[in-house]
Amino acid sequence: AKGNLRVSEPLDSLKDSIRQVRFFGFKNGSLPGDIPECFRTVRGNGEMTVTLRTNSLTTPETLAQRWSCQQETRALSLEDIFVELSRN
Repeated sequence: AKGNLRVSEPLDSLKDSIRQVRFFGFKNGSLPGDIPECFRTVRGNGEMTVTLRTNSLTTPETLAQRWSCQQETRALSLEDIFVELSRN
């Protein structure tokens, strides 16, 4: 329904799995395309900041390794998470 945000997941699990990650210093100079489990992507100035759900296969470290870049991860508060999820 319009205006409703439905998340059926324990809050602790949500808080532990959603991260905002800044990827920068891409060795080949080009930014990757689609990102798995990504809610939002902001690209610019040769870097990108993404809000994504991490899991055993998708971690900021594995993505940075795959893309030959550096990463900086920030945990989000529940309020930040709901703001990010509601942007979809």
